Amino acid sequence: MKLSIVNKDTALTKFRDNLEACISGLRVDVSNLKAKIRTPLLLCAGTQVSTAMEMIQTLSGEAASLTNKAKAYSSYQDCFSDSQSHMHSINVEEITQIVLSEISDIECDLTLRKKLWEAQEEWRQASSEWRNCSLQSIDVESVQKNVSKLMHIISVLEKGLPKSDMLTHLKQVVTEFKQELPIIIALGNPCLKPRHWEALQETIGKSVTLDKNCKVENLLALKMFQYENEINDMSTSATNEAALEKMLFKIIDFWNITPLHLVLHHTEIYSIFIIPSIDDISAQLEESQVILATIKGSPHIGPIKDLVNEWDQNLTLFSYTLEEWMNCQRNWLYLEPIFHSSEIRRQLPAETELFSQVISMWKKIMSKIQNKQNALQITTSAGVLEILQNCNIHLEHIKKSLEDYLEVKRLIFPRFYFLSNAELLDILADSRNPESVQPHLVKCFGNVKQLLIWKQDIGPPAVKMLISAEGEGLVLPKKIRVRSAVEQWLVNVEKSMFDVLKKFLSQGIEDWNCRTFSQWVLSHPGQVVLTVSQIMFYNDCIKSFVSSYSREKLEKVHAGLICHLEEVAELVVLDTSNSRTKAVLGALLTLYVHCRDIVINLLLKNIFNAEDFEWTRHLQYKWNEKQKLCYVSQGNASFSYGYEYLGCTSRLVITPLTDRCWLTLMEALHLNLGGCPAGPAGTGKTETVKDLAKSLGKHCVVFNCFEDLDYKIVRKFFFGLVQSGAWSCFDEFNLIDLEVLSVIASQILTIKAAKDNYSARYLLNVFMPFELKSDAHLLFS
Repeated sequence: MKLSIVNKDTALTKFRDNLEACISGLRVDVSNLKAKIRTPLLLCAGTQVSTAMEMIQTLSGEAASLTNKAKAYSSYQDCFSDSQSHMHSINVEEITQIVLSEISDIECDLTLRKKLWEAQEEWRQASSEWRNCSLQSIDVESVQKNVSKLMHIISVLEKGLPKSDMLTHLKQVVTEFKQELPIIIALGNPCLKPRHWEALQETIGKSVTLDKNCKVENLLALKMFQYENEINDMSTSATNEAALEKMLFKIIDFWNITPLHLVLHHTEIYSIFIIPSIDDISAQLEESQVILATIKGSPHIGPIKDLVNEWDQNLTLFSYTLEEWMNCQRNWLYLEPIFHSSEIRRQLPAETELFSQVISMWKKIMSKIQNKQNALQITTSAGVLEILQNCNIHLEHIKKSLEDYLEVKRLIFPRFYFLSNAELLDILADSRNPESVQPHLVKCFGNVKQLLIWKQDIGPPAVKMLISAEGEGLVLPKKIRVRSAVEQWLVNVEKSMFDVLKKFLSQGIEDWNCRTFSQWVLSHPGQVVLTVSQIMFYNDCIKSFVSSYSREKLEKVHAGLICHLEEVAELVVLDTSNSRTKAVLGALLTLYVHCRDIVINLLLKNIFNAEDFEWTRHLQYKWNEKQKLCYVSQGNASFSYGYEYLGCTSRLVITPLTDRCWLTLMEALHLNLGGCPAGPAGTGKTETVKDLAKSLGKHCVVFNCFEDLDYKIVRKFFFGLVQSGAWSCFDEFNLIDLEVLSVIASQILTIKAAKDNYSARYLLNVFMPFELKSDAHLLFS
């Protein structure tokens, strides 16, 4: 047992000595390998690439072998784990770690040298390839990427390798190429055109020919680094010019293939192509013009300036032509249905012939553009704009003649001024048919919705009755023959309306004492009942004032009013089915309640004088037996009753505020002024004015004002008012623009001056004097 222990110690001692000798040899080998790596051959530009790479490979193999040995020696440490006393003089693991660290440094040095030679070889191949490329074919992005990569590798090698001619030379050639790279990139710009190359040659003053096919090697040989700024500026300019050209040619290509969409418009006689809408093409045209304006504002426009100006002119011409085109189409479509009427063609033969010429020219233009893709080129071709301008001149002449024709009709029957041109043309186009006026009567008269026209087997039709919106009929004393122009027989209808109302009003007064009140109310037209009842109330009150027993007489008038109110109430209850009768009775109740209030007020204040303001401040109806006419007065103002047929319309409740408002308006009208009730919206300002007009038997036309109202529209409306003697209430007058208001004010002042001077005619139009009726009035709300 003792002998076995002795042998083991001897073996371990011998193993330790051998391991120490091996480790010492390993360290010597590492030192020798370091010396080999530092050989100048691996950093010398004169060494062959293959030789250098072979040496690096061999040295890398030796380093790997030494690494394996060091790791093996390190593993022997475990053999002494049980015999620590024999290893007190050596630490195998620590020594092998030192050796491995030294080998790692060696491998790093080998890697750097390998990188150097790979970079050298990569540069040689890449630069050779680049130099043989033309400016047109060189991949500039790839070149930039590879040069940046090489410069990064050189920077790493400079930090890890000792200074050497090879590395210095590589850095120098790569740096020199990098300096020339911006010029290569600039000259490789695909936007460069022959003009740019010619300018470049003049700049550098070299005899060599430069173009996009020039090789990079030849370019580098010219040493153009000193012209870098000029070349870059030229390249940038070429890029900007190319961008402008792209924008321009995009516009040109678009308009060369853009058609003008047409649709078939069917008329009663023929079908013809029209443009349905130009919204899309106008938007595109505006966009193109904005782009062209941007291009024209660029400092790089030079080479394409002429082409840009040409297309700018083309688009401007196209825009103007399109505007003329749509104006022509708009007027043509407006006039086309008018000239379908045989009556209009007969009345305006010259204009009909001119309109036929316009249609022929229109068809000629449409045949050019139909199914064509290059709308702009055709539209801007010679002759198109001139044709459209001629068409518009003809159409404006036709419209002017048509306006004059309508003006003649309106002068004969001024109530036609209350109709639009389209409505009046609707009547005139079918003037041989008297029924054509029916839809438009409500705008011409106060409350005439329909004419009862009797068509005879022999002879012309005849108007026999006026029918209100409530269905009440007013039989005319004489049939009005419909044999002349529509405006002529409507004048007769208007005159007959006034005459028959005067007649019925006189009959109503005569029948007052011949029948019971209930019978009298039901046997006369509603307007006659309301007016005569007010006349009789006035007469009763005046009789009481002149009597010696005024209070008793006035109390008797009050009792009579109460009796009438009770009778009217009974009639309302008895006859509920007839809406016309109910409307009349409702209005009569309203008026009699107001009369009752007036009498009560007079009795309370002991007023029995016809000149007292408490009596005269109310609306009063006076009958002139000699003239057989009714007059309406209030305060100092007195007007003759209008005799406009108003049917069975309702009446507003007359409040003290209504009385004051009416009194103010009547006094203003007496002074040939207007009136303008003020107050919040919806409080009845307009209705109060309309009800005052009803009280005076006047036709009141409500004119709804709006923004952008043209003074010409108002002037034409004034023509109708002053010639027909109607009232007008201008609603929302404050919406009119100030500029237009000033013109309207001058027109109103002209009318007032004529009324102040009691002129029978006035000059609102510089070309033509108009008849002025003194009972025409303007009110505002």
